[in-house]
Amino acid sequence: MDESLHRTNHIDTGARLSSGSSLYGMMASLGCGAMTHSMEEVAKADLILIVGADVHDDNLIFSNKMREAIRENNAKIILVDPRKTQWEKWADLWLRPLPGTDIAWINGLIRLLIEKGAPSKTEGIETLRSSVEKFSAEFVKNTSGISPADLEGVAPSLFFS
Repeated sequence: MDESLHRTNHIDTGARLSSGSSLYGMMASLGCGAMTHSMEEVAKADLILIVGADVHDDNLIFSNKMREAIRENNAKIILVDPRKTQWEKWADLWLRPLPGTDIAWINGLIRLLIEKGAPSKTEGIETLRSSVEKFSAEFVKNTSGISPADLEGVAPSLFFS
């Protein structure tokens, strides 16, 4: 929006509220508050994990690049979203956690990846391991509704992709 047209600089959008926390988190952890990859890199992907986003409705250009990855690279799609979106028809695996439980299933997935042999020389791996210890497959199931089998179904894709 052009501030001069409205004679004010007090213009805001939903982006500040919806993306603000991720912006600060990415700045703190990666030093960059923007995408860490280009759309062209997404088109070359062989695995795409979509968490709680309706990419088709939110960003059609990005969605098209993801579908290009399916066509050109036979990319595997893992969709994690309780809502029905356009992407479940393209997903190889669709997990539907209870709303508000992303932290539980993501930490459970991290624990599972560590148990399956994530590189032990990763800096801070012991701190990470201890921080996700309580997120057993049973805890994830009881908290998010994602079964141990479904969580196990995600791990090989992420680990061996």
